[in-house]
Amino acid sequence: MIYDNLALANALIFDNAYHILKQRMDIGTVSHSQLDMSLAVPVAVNCSFSCEMLLKSMLPIGTRGHGINDLFTQLTTSEQSGIVDGTMQLLRLHKTDYTTENFYSDLNHHDKAFIQWRYFHEKHDGNLNFNILFMEYFHETLKALALFYNKNPEV
Repeated sequence: MIYDNLALANALIFDNAYHILKQRMDIGTVSHSQLDMSLAVPVAVNCSFSCEMLLKSMLPIGTRGHGINDLFTQLTTSEQSGIVDGTMQLLRLHKTDYTTENFYSDLNHHDKAFIQWRYFHEKHDGNLNFNILFMEYFHETLKALALFYNKNPEV
């Protein structure tokens, strides 16, 4: 169920920015453009913030916090299972041995991704890692669920 339509609208704005930036970053990777490859930081910020807002859209209005794992655990068990299954199905197209344990490990690793990458210039110690494949598929699964709920409010 979508509780917060404003959070959903905000998530979709950041989703759009994420996709535009990721496309440009991917082009830069092929053309070896350092400037375009450096878009990895805003890609991580926009993707993780969109995930956060998608999760918040499915939680009561006023839900606070930046931890995507914390927000994820506030969803119903059924919603959590659907997100885990959807994300794993996509990831297994690339890594056939991807497990539920891998999912929860990746989710925990990216729990504070928005904060870590938003303040990249302050906290960069060489240990930041953003698994773009996990976050992209987690994000796409969240978006699909949120848009389904938005079109089917009776569910």
